Amino acid sequence: MKTMTSLRRLLLVNLLLVALIVPSVSSVSNREAERPFGGKSPAHERHLQDCNSILANWTMDELSGYLDSVIDDALGVDSTEANIAKLTLLTALKHGVSIRRLCASCSDFSLQSQPDAYSDFCTGYGADTSFSGLLMVPLLEDGSIVNGTHPGGIWLHGTSTQSVPSVEFRGADSGIDLMVNAAFASTGTIAMMPDYMGYGESSGQVFKAYLVKRQYQTSIIPLWLMAGRMIQEETDCMSALADSAAILGYSEGGYAAVALAEGLYNMGVDILKVEAGAGPYRMGSAALLDGQRLVDEGIFPLEVREYFALVGAAYSSTYPELANFEQGQDMLASDVRDGIVELITNSASKDEIQALIPTDDPTSVFSAQLVAFSQNALADGDSDPCNNADRVIEGVNDKICEALQDNDLTELLETTPYPVRLCHSPDDDVVSYANLPDFDTNVLLERLDSTGNHVEAATTCLLQSVLFMLSDDFLGASVIEKTTDMGCAATSASPAAFAIESLAPSEASSSPTTFDTAVPSLSPAPTTSPMPTSSPRPTSSPTKRMQCGETLASWNKDDTRGLVSEMYADTYGLDSPEYALFELFADQSFQYGVEIRKICSSCSEISTDSSGYSEYCDQGVYGSEASQSGLLMLPLSSDGTAIANGTFPGFVYNHEPTVDRVPSNDWMGGGGTMANGIMFGVIPAAAGNVAILPDYLGYGEGNKDISKAFLVKKSYQTSVVPLWLKAVAILEQETTCSALADAAMISGFSEGGYSSIVVADALSNLGVDIIRVEAGAVPSRLGSIFIPDLVESIESGNFPSNLRFMLALLGSSYSATYNGMPNFEEGPYFLESSVRNNIVNLVTDAASLMSVQGAVPETDPLSIFNPEVVDWARRAYLLNDTNPCGAGNFTTEGFELFCSALAENDLTDLFESASYPVALCHGRDDGVVSTANLPDATTNANILISIVDGDHAASYVACTSRFITFLSSPTFTNYPIVPKHDTALCQVTVKENSPVSAPVSTPAPVSSISSWASASVKTATVSIASVVCGLSIMVFLV
Repeated sequence: MKTMTSLRRLLLVNLLLVALIVPSVSSVSNREAERPFGGKSPAHERHLQDCNSILANWTMDELSGYLDSVIDDALGVDSTEANIAKLTLLTALKHGVSIRRLCASCSDFSLQSQPDAYSDFCTGYGADTSFSGLLMVPLLEDGSIVNGTHPGGIWLHGTSTQSVPSVEFRGADSGIDLMVNAAFASTGTIAMMPDYMGYGESSGQVFKAYLVKRQYQTSIIPLWLMAGRMIQEETDCMSALADSAAILGYSEGGYAAVALAEGLYNMGVDILKVEAGAGPYRMGSAALLDGQRLVDEGIFPLEVREYFALVGAAYSSTYPELANFEQGQDMLASDVRDGIVELITNSASKDEIQALIPTDDPTSVFSAQLVAFSQNALADGDSDPCNNADRVIEGVNDKICEALQDNDLTELLETTPYPVRLCHSPDDDVVSYANLPDFDTNVLLERLDSTGNHVEAATTCLLQSVLFMLSDDFLGASVIEKTTDMGCAATSASPAAFAIESLAPSEASSSPTTFDTAVPSLSPAPTTSPMPTSSPRPTSSPTKRMQCGETLASWNKDDTRGLVSEMYADTYGLDSPEYALFELFADQSFQYGVEIRKICSSCSEISTDSSGYSEYCDQGVYGSEASQSGLLMLPLSSDGTAIANGTFPGFVYNHEPTVDRVPSNDWMGGGGTMANGIMFGVIPAAAGNVAILPDYLGYGEGNKDISKAFLVKKSYQTSVVPLWLKAVAILEQETTCSALADAAMISGFSEGGYSSIVVADALSNLGVDIIRVEAGAVPSRLGSIFIPDLVESIESGNFPSNLRFMLALLGSSYSATYNGMPNFEEGPYFLESSVRNNIVNLVTDAASLMSVQGAVPETDPLSIFNPEVVDWARRAYLLNDTNPCGAGNFTTEGFELFCSALAENDLTDLFESASYPVALCHGRDDGVVSTANLPDATTNANILISIVDGDHAASYVACTSRFITFLSSPTFTNYPIVPKHDTALCQVTVKENSPVSAPVSTPAPVSSISSWASASVKTATVSIASVVCGLSIMVFLV
């Protein structure tokens, strides 16, 4: 019954997909058709910049602008995903960046000055060849490299036939992979993007050696050494490349990352972490066999069949140090070998190479003996045929097996002395999951499972790599200091691997050893905004029952900022991503004080001519006579003395499930979910919105007067609509220069997410423009799979025991407590008859959470439900019946009444008809509300879906934080608001240059997110993407 939702709506999905896996291939005109080996580079490489030249120097603001543009192109202008992606990267920027084309060869460094391991990588094939890549270093305002010892970050690209970093640099139009690495450099990292052997400067000088371990070491280690030398020489040892590095890569880059880490470690470099994804590590077994299997089973994607040509050419007598070199055991078939090798050596296009590979049998380019060897092993279930003496035949396949085994990384991984995280999808269609090592052999090995095929799985893998590079684990790692303020001549030699050598002319590289540093001076960096100095507490007692209309607190702008900052710090921690997001938002958006009132109303109190009002508030509607309550939060002038002038959008925050704690009676109740809920009202109010936090039917003022109605559509509409209209009336009656606009944003999670959808529908029907709905973990498919999936989750042990009270709330609502339900006093009821009265009474009386939890047995929570309903749900999920209420599926006559009650409160139709944006967020592992509850986004272009990591509680953090980002987006801040106050008499209160301004007839200036997000903030190294992905923080709902 569970449905898999596409990962393409994950945060940063388009940002981190193919552009980061495989560099884009530029169209090439007038490329030479043929080129003898050792001749000139192809046309697309002919105009390379000089070695060790500066390609660009960007100020932090320029880099911020370029990143802003690239993210907009990838994720859509003003989209929530784009805005959060900007917060991920732009808030981490600290410095300008210099981007340089770096070249080096093994011969640039004398063997005597290097560790013994240097000869392992730098005395064989390619040792005299100059290799290239990009180097990015952090810059000060004057254009000089930032002082200090900086860790290295090496980003290893995915498979390409032509395009590599130093070839494809196009300034501000460069790809997202380069921009992300520039962001790394801006944090204070020395970022490198190598080209690999046979690419860039070495194109036409040596063969490409795809998936040959030694080539990555030979082609990249000299670049590392050259970067260290040049930084020290250029800064006279006031800056240095640390003897510490993180290495990242995916696909070919994942293999290369593991291989390179071994080389650098043996050179004395501290490997902080290897983040490798989807690498073919088991070259001697799984990479060979499963490559053949994926083709034979029709799984391998033919659009990347050039991979077979690349690996075949590398293992076909082109790399002299392979065991099968000129042994008559080439991987490629003899009739295609020369043509494929020539194309790859000449850096032919992907299309040209694929033209030589049949689509109906792509592995036919391999030797027939090798194909038969693999297929026979697969048929016999032999997972390691190269270690099977009965299969390895001298002179036939022994040398090709030896070559593959020599480049197998399994043993290296299982004995690694540094942290390695391998990310891989079980459904990878290019590099099978079987390539992973045995994780039980080494505690330093960590496995991260992604989902989807080879391309789709890259999202999770690469996102984790980015998060690590922006984390304190990397940026805060201790490094051995290698700098001095007295000049290089005054210090002793650095560690051998990074000593600055005085080379004799015969040893010196033909390339310049320093960069031309004549660059424009950089503009001053923005200063950090000061932390709030006050953290006021409310003067009202939060424990006594507040009176309707009572003002609970009035704060000026600074006090509001201080209080919410303290609450965020207490709830999430000063170093948390949530706190970083709040501080960033508050720096630019907090422009008002805030007044908090208890607001009460009822349908009978409101008189309106609205045509849709009777649907929610007619005398026959259950709860229409009851008093509804909640909190009203109004923007005040910055000094907190009066309601601010202006027409303000509304913001309705719908709280999460609870038994006895709701906004109006627990408005400052000491943390937890309700404290978060209060913050989620204060924040929009301080940014210029009228915030309403409803209690819901049967809570607050309605407690004990009327039954609670959990996940009953009309109950939320009946309780919120009167509060909205009361808020309109309050501003009309108390002020002449303030008004609640006919526009609103609605947000909530879990029960609050459900409420958000139905409240938005009601307000829209009353003529309110819905700017956006941000809803998380919405139990929307009540009429079909919600109950069966819930039962399955409980029986499989996935339902969190601490949320058992939600089962009591649900059972009570659908057991003859809500007058108007089809099964009201007719049955069947959801609750089992022997416990029904007790649970209904506990829920109605708002008993303590522990009392309600205690009524639901921890060992058998389903026992509170009607066995007939449980059996119906169990049969549905076992039979994968997605329409269990369909004809013929009822267990007894009359069961259709229960189904009718569920169907009436199903939200599927609302999703399909929504005429405003609805952004849905859901935890991938939610054991309370499964992802199967998500609607079909193809039915309505207004539906946006984001899947985040975590279960129900963990995803709460990710999903509820999203509205802050949207509040700061131009989509919200520039939303056209029709003024309802007297614009001729009233001067609107506006803070200049604020990204969230009071809506007026002439919009106030709106700062672009790129400019304000680049401002230095207290937690600049914390990535908000970890909030969006729900990586580490668990928040219980009660």
